Amino acid sequence: MTLPQQLRDIESIIQSDLDGPLVFGMGEGPSKSISGMLFFCYEGSCNSLTVSTKVVFFIDYDVQAFGNSFLVVALDLTKMSFWVKPALPPTQNPNIVADYIIEYSQELGYSCNKIQIVSANGSAANMLLGCSSSYLQIEVSLNQGSLQISNILNTFNKFINCAGINKFKPVF
Repeated sequence: MTLPQQLRDIESIIQSDLDGPLVFGMGEGPSKSISGMLFFCYEGSCNSLTVSTKVVFFIDYDVQAFGNSFLVVALDLTKMSFWVKPALPPTQNPNIVADYIIEYSQELGYSCNKIQIVSANGSAANMLLGCSSSYLQIEVSLNQGSLQISNILNTFNKFINCAGINKFKPVF
């Protein structure tokens, strides 16, 4: 896959076993959409991170390195998709399919539009979700090939005094 015309929300990580940085970024989604495709690039070659063989559009994503590995989490209105140290596939297959998917909106009762990985290791990830009326700090277990939200650690009110102004942002 060739490099998309323009990437936004770019993040890069360095891995000791590679010569250059791994670059992640959002590409254009459908017309007049706030979402886009998530791309993973290395040495001028880019591939899309997807949840299946069809194109899926994400709202937000985050990347966290730990040890000689890394975790990528992408968010749409109902699902979180997880890739644990994805590798670029051969050029005939431009899509990298997610390792795990959680239907978080049913489990949490919220639709969210922002995600931040606070910490990650090989067995769990601690994340902050920006949802419709709250921020949620959650822990996701990555053990034994299954994925589940194991704990809601904190809930922060997003809007105080009902004025619709976000005045409280937790800091980690």
